[in-house]
Amino acid sequence: MPRYAPQHREHTRERILDAASRAYLRAGLSGVSVQSVMQDAGLTHGGFYAHFENRDALVAAALERSAFRKHAALVAHARTHPHPLAALVRAYLSRQHRDHPDDGCPLPALSADVSRAQDPLRRTFAQGLTHFTQSVLGLQPDLTPAQAQTLVAALVGTLLLARALPDREASDALLHGARHTLIKALPPAPPGPAPA
Repeated sequence: MPRYAPQHREHTRERILDAASRAYLRAGLSGVSVQSVMQDAGLTHGGFYAHFENRDALVAAALERSAFRKHAALVAHARTHPHPLAALVRAYLSRQHRDHPDDGCPLPALSADVSRAQDPLRRTFAQGLTHFTQSVLGLQPDLTPAQAQTLVAALVGTLLLARALPDREASDALLHGARHTLIKALPPAPPGPAPA
């Protein structure tokens, strides 16, 4: 039996989580089997249980991973701009984000699926929502928790609707109108450099 380096197990788990995150964001929770995730990761189905107790554990870990990674990337991008909240709104409500759900925020991609799921997965989803809201709060010191929560809800809801519209022109118009309205309603950027 071959011996693997100590990091082999963690590397394999990362491959599975990468494949699962992309698949769930692209096809939804019910549209993806463990077998297809393992195949996408270039692994055999039999190796799955060496890394996860069951499918629910995989879904929760993939959801947590995709939420934290995407939210961190969005916030890091926003911090490079003079008005971080406006930059966040532009990036979140972009055609790029709309057209590539497999590389996007899991909140709009999976909210309908999660609303019908069991409590453990709903708690993981809620943690992702809380993390994103806290990250948004950190972009502007004078933002209130209620304002941050409302902004996040508007971003998630708008993107979800923009993806659902069959007419690309109507979807583009929805994104454009929401971006304009939300940015106009934002509090002014704090003076000085963008938050660190």
